[in-house]
Amino acid sequence: MPVQPNTGAASSLQTEVDAAYLYQQIAQAEQDPGIAGIFVHLSEIEKGHACAMQDALQKKGISIGLPPPSWRAGSGPDRTDLRL
Repeated sequence: MPVQPNTGAASSLQTEVDAAYLYQQIAQAEQDPGIAGIFVHLSEIEKGHACAMQDALQKKGISIGLPPPSWRAGSGPDRTDLRL
């Protein structure tokens, strides 16, 4: 039976997912390819943080999936477009 994550771990993971999503959205909206590339890079870094955090929790016996971006990160039907 999976162990439920504590709220601190779940909150931290959500923050990483939200940051990755927001950087991704900024990159998609940016018209300057150089600046867009910076935001793509930042999004990838945050995705890496989320996956590393998920792995670390799994090693401690805490099973938690990556959540979708929260309502704080934006709204609309494309919120689940984050590719982790």
